[in-house]
Amino acid sequence: MNQIKPPEPGIHENIPFAEYCAWPYVNNSSLAALRRSPAHYKAAMENQREPTEAMLFGTLAHAGKLEPLSIPQNYIVMPRFEGEIRRDDGSEYSNVKASKAYKEKVEEFHSVNTGKEIVSQDMFDNLIALCDSLSRNELSAKWLRCDGPAEVSLVWDDPITGLRCKARCDKLDWKAKRITDLKTTRDCMDFCRSLGKYGYARQAAFYRDGLGVLTGDEYEFCIVAVEKEPPFGVMSAPMSEDTLVAGHIEYRKALNAIYECGQSQEWPGYSDPPAWELPHYMRPDLTLTVNGEITNI
Repeated sequence: MNQIKPPEPGIHENIPFAEYCAWPYVNNSSLAALRRSPAHYKAAMENQREPTEAMLFGTLAHAGKLEPLSIPQNYIVMPRFEGEIRRDDGSEYSNVKASKAYKEKVEEFHSVNTGKEIVSQDMFDNLIALCDSLSRNELSAKWLRCDGPAEVSLVWDDPITGLRCKARCDKLDWKAKRITDLKTTRDCMDFCRSLGKYGYARQAAFYRDGLGVLTGDEYEFCIVAVEKEPPFGVMSAPMSEDTLVAGHIEYRKALNAIYECGQSQEWPGYSDPPAWELPHYMRPDLTLTVNGEITNI
């Protein structure tokens, strides 16, 4: 089978996600591994990570909202076979999903739907409710329905290190000069923590700067955050300049580290700590009250 040649720098539309993932360029997800060590970054680039249930739903949400026509092409709902299956005597199984008849039904369904992602009815129902919630949020509706392409792949050469980088923008608005990113989350009220925890600030700066290299323009970066469970709450807002600066500093340090390791061909792992210590927030109060007086332990 012929391998698809990775593209040269540019803005590429209508690229399947699997093809994009195969391009061997630096991306934001791989930079996350560098937070642990260069060795973890190298391993992330060489080994594709198996998607979690949360990641699968996030991908489904993107497809449902940004590319709804791709849903019947790429996804199919697993029927609820439980109600169809009975014992030979007509009685119900105590655990129908553990029965041979149920497993055969599932295996047959997989065999006739090769090439499609199979999702549960509950997951599909959640997708419908999530998309409805996104449509009722004013900024989300405006940004995600704008006249611009979705799932746009970027390839550029970093002007400082020369490393070839890639990114995939959820939604681009050429006229408003805006990148909109759709994120699923457990709790919108806690989403600001996710900006740092999951590297969203780094991603925003990385994407914006990459598009700037390709277009010569400065784009606004906005995030639509939607909860993964009912009532599928939504919050939409642009990224602050201070947060973008913090993300810029993080990704620049990461690219510099990758460049230096590539030059030396040394990808070190962890450094040993001087000692194991409890985090500050877990340390007990190291004082005692003795005869009414405070005494340090």
